[in-house]
Amino acid sequence: MIRSMTGYGRGEVQVSGGACVVEVRSLNHRYCEIAVKTPRSFAAVENRIREIIRSRFSRGRFDAHVSVDFTASSSRRLVVDHALARQLYTALTELGRELGIGSQVNLATLMELREIVRLEENEHQSEDLWPAIQEALEIALANLQHTRLSEGEALGRDLLQRVQLIEDWQAQIESRLPSLLIEYRQKLEGRISRLFGDLEIDPARLAQEVVFYAERSDVTEEMTRLHTHLAEFKRLLHATEPVGRKLDFLLQEMNREINTTSSKVADSEIAALVIDIKSELERIREQAQNIE
Repeated sequence: MIRSMTGYGRGEVQVSGGACVVEVRSLNHRYCEIAVKTPRSFAAVENRIREIIRSRFSRGRFDAHVSVDFTASSSRRLVVDHALARQLYTALTELGRELGIGSQVNLATLMELREIVRLEENEHQSEDLWPAIQEALEIALANLQHTRLSEGEALGRDLLQRVQLIEDWQAQIESRLPSLLIEYRQKLEGRISRLFGDLEIDPARLAQEVVFYAERSDVTEEMTRLHTHLAEFKRLLHATEPVGRKLDFLLQEMNREINTTSSKVADSEIAALVIDIKSELERIREQAQNIE
Protein backbone atom coordinates (compact mmCIF):
# COMPACT_ATOMS: atom_id res chain seq x y z
CA MET A 1 0.00 0.00 0.00
CA ILE A 2 1.39 3.41 -0.94
CA ARG A 3 2.24 5.91 1.79
CA SER A 4 1.62 9.63 1.82
CA MET A 5 4.47 11.90 2.88
CA THR A 6 2.13 14.01 5.02
CA GLY A 7 1.43 12.97 8.60
CA TYR A 8 1.74 13.55 12.33
CA GLY A 9 2.69 11.36 15.27
CA ARG A 10 3.04 11.89 19.01
CA GLY A 11 4.59 9.74 21.70
CA GLU A 12 4.71 10.23 25.47
CA VAL A 13 6.57 8.20 28.09
CA GLN A 14 6.32 8.78 31.83
CA VAL A 15 9.53 9.08 33.84
CA SER A 16 10.19 9.75 37.50
CA GLY A 17 8.75 13.17 38.23
CA GLY A 18 7.67 14.00 34.69
CA ALA A 19 7.30 12.89 31.07
CA CYS A 20 9.19 12.76 27.77
CA VAL A 21 7.12 13.88 24.78
CA VAL A 22 8.13 13.52 21.12
CA GLU A 23 6.12 15.00 18.23
CA VAL A 24 6.98 14.37 14.57
CA ARG A 25 5.39 16.08 11.56
CA SER A 26 6.15 15.22 7.95
CA LEU A 27 5.52 16.91 4.61
CA ASN A 28 6.36 16.02 1.03
CA HIS A 29 9.94 16.52 -0.12
CA ARG A 30 12.07 15.11 -2.93
CA TYR A 31 14.59 13.74 -0.45
CA CYS A 32 14.73 12.86 3.25
CA GLU A 33 15.27 16.06 5.23
CA ILE A 34 15.10 16.00 9.03
CA ALA A 35 15.04 18.87 11.54
CA VAL A 36 15.21 18.08 15.27
CA LYS A 37 14.48 20.46 18.12
CA THR A 38 15.36 19.46 21.69
CA PRO A 39 16.03 21.21 25.01
CA ARG A 40 19.55 22.63 25.06
CA SER A 41 20.89 19.97 27.41
CA PHE A 42 19.67 17.21 25.07
CA ALA A 43 21.47 18.32 21.90
CA ALA A 44 23.71 15.24 22.12
CA VAL A 45 20.84 12.91 21.14
CA GLU A 46 19.68 14.85 18.06
CA ASN A 47 21.80 12.82 15.63
CA ARG A 48 20.44 9.57 17.07
CA ILE A 49 16.91 10.82 16.49
CA ARG A 50 17.77 11.69 12.88
CA GLU A 51 19.26 8.25 12.28
CA ILE A 52 16.17 6.49 13.63
CA ILE A 53 13.82 8.59 11.48
CA ARG A 54 15.99 8.05 8.40
CA SER A 55 15.92 4.29 8.99
CA ARG A 56 12.10 4.30 8.90
CA PHE A 57 11.37 6.63 5.98
CA SER A 58 12.95 7.22 2.57
CA ARG A 59 11.43 10.58 1.59
CA GLY A 60 9.83 13.59 3.22
CA ARG A 61 10.52 16.67 5.29
CA PHE A 62 10.44 15.74 8.99
CA ASP A 63 10.21 18.10 11.96
CA ALA A 64 10.78 16.36 15.30
CA HIS A 65 10.23 18.17 18.59
CA VAL A 66 11.37 16.70 21.91
CA SER A 67 10.23 18.10 25.25
CA VAL A 68 10.99 16.85 28.75
CA ASP A 69 8.48 18.15 31.28
CA PHE A 70 8.92 17.74 35.02
CA THR A 71 6.81 18.82 37.99
CA ALA A 72 8.07 21.79 39.99
CA SER A 73 9.15 19.56 42.88
CA SER A 74 11.24 17.29 40.68
CA SER A 75 12.69 19.98 38.45
CA ARG A 76 14.24 21.99 41.31
CA ARG A 77 16.40 21.07 44.28
CA LEU A 78 17.38 22.77 47.54
CA VAL A 79 21.09 23.57 47.85
CA VAL A 80 22.72 24.52 51.19
CA ASP A 81 26.21 26.03 51.12
CA HIS A 82 27.56 24.67 54.40
CA ALA A 83 31.04 26.12 53.96
CA LEU A 84 29.69 29.62 53.40
CA ALA A 85 27.38 29.25 56.43
CA ARG A 86 30.35 28.32 58.65
CA GLN A 87 32.41 31.25 57.36
CA LEU A 88 29.55 33.67 57.99
CA TYR A 89 28.92 32.31 61.48
CA THR A 90 32.61 32.57 62.38
CA ALA A 91 32.92 36.06 60.93
CA LEU A 92 29.82 37.37 62.72
CA THR A 93 30.86 35.79 66.03
CA GLU A 94 34.36 37.31 65.86
CA LEU A 95 32.90 40.68 64.85
CA GLY A 96 30.60 40.62 67.89
CA ARG A 97 33.53 39.96 70.23
CA GLU A 98 35.67 42.67 68.68
CA LEU A 99 32.91 45.25 68.97
CA GLY A 100 31.92 44.11 72.44
CA ILE A 101 28.31 43.70 71.49
CA GLY A 102 28.07 40.00 72.07
CA SER A 103 27.14 37.35 69.54
CA GLN A 104 23.61 36.33 68.80
CA VAL A 105 24.20 34.57 65.52
CA ASN A 106 21.49 31.97 64.92
CA LEU A 107 19.96 30.10 62.00
CA ALA A 108 17.58 32.94 61.16
CA THR A 109 20.56 35.28 60.86
CA LEU A 110 22.30 32.94 58.44
CA MET A 111 19.15 32.38 56.37
CA GLU A 112 19.02 36.09 55.57
CA LEU A 113 21.94 35.57 53.19
CA ARG A 114 20.37 34.09 50.03
CA GLU A 115 23.58 32.46 48.86
CA ILE A 116 23.51 30.02 51.76
CA VAL A 117 20.17 28.35 50.94
CA ARG A 118 18.90 28.48 47.35
CA LEU A 119 16.78 26.59 44.82
CA GLU A 120 18.48 25.34 41.64
CA GLU A 121 17.06 23.79 38.47
CA ASN A 122 17.87 20.12 38.07
CA GLU A 123 20.08 19.40 35.06
CA HIS A 124 18.58 16.22 33.65
CA GLN A 125 21.19 14.34 31.65
CA SER A 126 20.29 13.29 28.12
CA GLU A 127 21.99 9.91 28.53
CA ASP A 128 19.89 9.11 31.59
CA LEU A 129 16.67 9.97 29.76
CA TRP A 130 17.62 8.60 26.32
CA PRO A 131 15.75 5.27 26.79
CA ALA A 132 12.54 7.19 27.56
CA ILE A 133 13.11 9.60 24.66
CA GLN A 134 13.75 6.70 22.28
CA GLU A 135 10.60 4.91 23.41
CA ALA A 136 8.53 8.09 22.95
CA LEU A 137 10.11 8.55 19.51
CA GLU A 138 9.19 5.01 18.46
CA ILE A 139 5.59 5.59 19.54
CA ALA A 140 5.48 8.89 17.63
CA LEU A 141 6.93 7.30 14.48
CA ALA A 142 4.44 4.42 14.65
CA ASN A 143 1.59 6.93 14.86
CA LEU A 144 3.14 8.96 12.04
CA GLN A 145 3.42 5.85 9.89
CA HIS A 146 -0.23 5.06 10.57
CA THR A 147 -1.40 8.50 9.41
CA ARG A 148 0.81 8.32 6.32
CA LEU A 149 -0.62 4.90 5.45
CA SER A 150 -4.21 6.06 6.00
CA GLU A 151 -3.73 9.10 3.80
CA GLY A 152 -1.86 6.99 1.26
CA GLU A 153 -4.77 4.56 1.07
CA ALA A 154 -7.20 7.39 0.28
CA LEU A 155 -4.74 8.85 -2.20
CA GLY A 156 -4.35 5.48 -3.90
CA ARG A 157 -8.10 5.10 -4.37
CA ASP A 158 -8.31 8.54 -5.95
CA LEU A 159 -5.37 7.87 -8.29
CA LEU A 160 -6.82 4.52 -9.35
CA GLN A 161 -10.07 6.21 -10.38
CA ARG A 162 -8.13 8.76 -12.39
CA VAL A 163 -6.08 6.07 -14.13
CA GLN A 164 -9.25 4.19 -15.04
CA LEU A 165 -10.62 7.40 -16.51
CA ILE A 166 -7.53 7.69 -18.71
CA GLU A 167 -7.95 4.06 -19.78
CA ASP A 168 -11.52 4.84 -20.85
CA TRP A 169 -10.33 7.79 -22.93
CA GLN A 170 -7.57 5.71 -24.48
CA ALA A 171 -10.15 3.08 -25.45
CA GLN A 172 -12.14 5.82 -27.19
CA ILE A 173 -9.03 6.91 -29.10
CA GLU A 174 -8.33 3.34 -30.20
CA SER A 175 -11.91 2.81 -31.32
CA ARG A 176 -11.70 6.02 -33.35
CA LEU A 177 -8.44 5.17 -35.15
CA PRO A 178 -9.76 2.61 -37.73
CA SER A 179 -12.32 5.05 -39.12
CA LEU A 180 -9.62 7.67 -39.76
CA LEU A 181 -8.28 5.81 -42.81
CA ILE A 182 -11.75 5.48 -44.31
CA GLU A 183 -12.46 9.17 -43.72
CA TYR A 184 -9.07 10.16 -45.13
CA ARG A 185 -9.69 8.15 -48.31
CA GLN A 186 -13.13 9.75 -48.71
CA LYS A 187 -11.73 13.25 -48.19
CA LEU A 188 -8.95 12.57 -50.68
CA GLU A 189 -11.41 11.33 -53.30
CA GLY A 190 -13.63 14.35 -52.73
CA ARG A 191 -10.70 16.75 -53.06
CA ILE A 192 -9.59 15.14 -56.33
CA SER A 193 -13.14 15.27 -57.70
CA ARG A 194 -13.42 18.97 -56.91
CA LEU A 195 -10.09 19.72 -58.56
CA PHE A 196 -10.29 17.47 -61.61
CA GLY A 197 -13.98 16.83 -62.08
CA ASP A 198 -14.74 13.55 -63.82
CA LEU A 199 -11.09 12.63 -64.30
CA GLU A 200 -10.60 8.95 -63.55
CA ILE A 201 -8.70 8.32 -60.32
CA ASP A 202 -5.89 5.79 -60.35
CA PRO A 203 -6.93 3.30 -57.61
CA ALA A 204 -3.31 2.23 -57.05
CA ARG A 205 -2.14 5.80 -56.59
CA LEU A 206 -5.03 6.52 -54.25
CA ALA A 207 -4.28 3.40 -52.23
CA GLN A 208 -0.63 4.42 -52.03
CA GLU A 209 -1.57 7.83 -50.59
CA VAL A 210 -3.80 6.15 -48.02
CA VAL A 211 -0.92 3.83 -47.06
CA PHE A 212 1.41 6.82 -46.63
CA TYR A 213 -1.16 8.48 -44.40
CA ALA A 214 -1.61 5.28 -42.39
CA GLU A 215 2.14 5.03 -41.81
CA ARG A 216 2.44 8.67 -40.74
CA SER A 217 -0.50 8.46 -38.36
CA ASP A 218 0.18 5.00 -36.95
CA VAL A 219 0.18 5.22 -33.14
CA THR A 220 0.02 1.50 -32.40
CA GLU A 221 3.33 1.57 -30.52
CA GLU A 222 2.34 4.64 -28.54
CA MET A 223 -0.97 3.07 -27.52
CA THR A 224 0.76 -0.18 -26.56
CA ARG A 225 3.31 1.61 -24.40
CA LEU A 226 0.59 3.72 -22.80
CA HIS A 227 -1.29 0.52 -21.91
CA THR A 228 1.90 -0.87 -20.37
CA HIS A 229 2.61 2.28 -18.36
CA LEU A 230 -0.95 2.46 -17.04
CA ALA A 231 -0.85 -1.19 -15.98
CA GLU A 232 2.48 -0.66 -14.20
CA PHE A 233 1.14 2.48 -12.52
CA LYS A 234 -1.81 0.53 -11.12
CA ARG A 235 0.49 -2.24 -9.93
CA LEU A 236 2.69 0.24 -8.07
CA LEU A 237 -0.35 1.68 -6.29
CA HIS A 238 -0.54 -1.65 -4.42
CA ALA A 239 3.21 -1.99 -3.77
CA THR A 240 4.64 -2.05 -0.25
CA GLU A 241 7.94 -0.34 -1.05
CA PRO A 242 8.35 3.42 -1.68
CA VAL A 243 7.20 4.10 -5.26
CA GLY A 244 6.93 7.90 -5.52
CA ARG A 245 9.90 8.31 -7.87
CA LYS A 246 8.77 5.39 -10.06
CA LEU A 247 5.30 6.89 -10.40
CA ASP A 248 6.81 10.22 -11.38
CA PHE A 249 8.89 8.53 -14.10
CA LEU A 250 5.85 6.67 -15.47
CA LEU A 251 3.86 9.90 -15.63
CA GLN A 252 6.62 11.49 -17.72
CA GLU A 253 6.57 8.52 -20.08
CA MET A 254 2.78 8.60 -20.41
CA ASN A 255 2.93 12.29 -21.25
CA ARG A 256 5.51 11.51 -23.91
CA GLU A 257 3.32 8.85 -25.54
CA ILE A 258 0.19 10.99 -25.55
CA ASN A 259 2.09 13.99 -26.97
CA THR A 260 3.45 11.82 -29.78
CA THR A 261 -0.06 10.55 -30.48
CA SER A 262 -1.32 14.12 -30.69
CA SER A 263 1.39 15.11 -33.16
CA LYS A 264 0.79 12.09 -35.41
CA VAL A 265 -3.00 12.11 -35.60
CA ALA A 266 -4.83 15.16 -36.95
CA ASP A 267 -8.36 14.56 -35.74
CA SER A 268 -10.56 16.84 -33.66
CA GLU A 269 -12.16 14.02 -31.64
CA ILE A 270 -8.82 12.48 -30.75
CA ALA A 271 -7.36 15.93 -30.04
CA ALA A 272 -10.12 16.55 -27.48
CA LEU A 273 -9.45 13.18 -25.84
CA VAL A 274 -5.72 13.92 -25.76
CA ILE A 275 -6.39 17.19 -23.94
CA ASP A 276 -8.53 15.34 -21.39
CA ILE A 277 -5.79 12.77 -20.82
CA LYS A 278 -3.05 15.38 -20.45
CA SER A 279 -5.14 17.36 -17.97
CA GLU A 280 -5.79 14.25 -15.91
CA LEU A 281 -2.11 13.27 -16.01
CA GLU A 282 -1.25 16.68 -14.59
CA ARG A 283 -3.74 16.19 -11.75
CA ILE A 284 -2.25 12.78 -11.06
CA ARG A 285 1.27 14.24 -11.07
CA GLU A 286 0.28 16.82 -8.44
CA GLN A 287 -1.17 14.08 -6.25
CA ALA A 288 1.75 11.71 -6.81
CA GLN A 289 4.22 14.30 -5.53
CA ASN A 290 2.92 13.51 -2.03
CA ILE A 291 3.66 9.78 -2.31
CA GLU A 292 6.74 8.40 -0.56
